[in-house]
Amino acid sequence: MLSAKRDGKAATRFFRKLLKAEHTQKPRVITVDQNAAYPVAIET
Repeated sequence: MLSAKRDGKAATRFFRKLLKAEHTQKPRVITVDQNAAYPVAIET
């Protein structure tokens, strides 16, 4: 998972890598837990 010090660019890379995996289904809901980087990554 991402630490509080990661930025939006790192979060975007994280989600792209995670969702590209063959075993991963597209999520219905993503919980961001107050991390400011997550909304930036999800919107892009």
